[in-house]
Amino acid sequence: MNSGSPEQIDARFMKYLTELTDNMLSPENLKPKVIGGREVRCGEMLDYFIKYMHIFSGDTLPQPKSIFETTAQLVYLHALNDAKELYAQILDEMLPKDRELPVTDEQLKKVHTNASTKSVLAFKDSAKFGDMEKRNQVEKTLNSDIKKIFGSVKNLNDSKILNLYHKAKDSYEISFDTRFSGRCPLHIHQLDQLHRVPAASSRPRKEYISPQRCLQNLKSTLLCGLKNTRASILPEFSLKHQNYRKISS
Repeated sequence: MNSGSPEQIDARFMKYLTELTDNMLSPENLKPKVIGGREVRCGEMLDYFIKYMHIFSGDTLPQPKSIFETTAQLVYLHALNDAKELYAQILDEMLPKDRELPVTDEQLKKVHTNASTKSVLAFKDSAKFGDMEKRNQVEKTLNSDIKKIFGSVKNLNDSKILNLYHKAKDSYEISFDTRFSGRCPLHIHQLDQLHRVPAASSRPRKEYISPQRCLQNLKSTLLCGLKNTRASILPEFSLKHQNYRKISS
């Protein structure tokens, strides 16, 4: 009685089975599965198996239209995921999340436009299966998802700008307060000179800007904020020195 043990299998069967598997799985004979002009990945092929098993699980054969629509749905889904992944990859290469310094809105929009264009083109090249109306609906979904991803990236960049501004502002106030530690009253021109020194030291360092020259607008924003800080600080210090003069006199 044959129990299914490998030792009981006919040697000729094992020989031809080995030849068959070697030929079927050899790199020279394995060809990527292409659907709608797009190569299907292993993980995506599993999606097709699951969908087709569901279609053929009934007692009757499915209509060809239902098979076609299911295939088109998966093609669009995979093309959509690839396009979003491409967009996120381009953004991450140009603006990595671990990058400490922000970029200007102009630079951010430029990267977004470039990544968005490439993402949509990649989707159109991949989604060549099914009717145009369904394809346009999925493309709208892609554009909507891209806007959401861009919104998250922009919020992160804005938080970096705000963080950099507060660091510069704190540096200005500390530096100004340190230089304004003398007991003798100062003239308004001396106060203005003291303002210029910490304000200059609070600017983003040149080596942060020169590689891509993308922080010029950020410098203007920071300096504008420092001027506003100066407007609130100088009167307070001036009043202290005026009071000191009255007491001294």
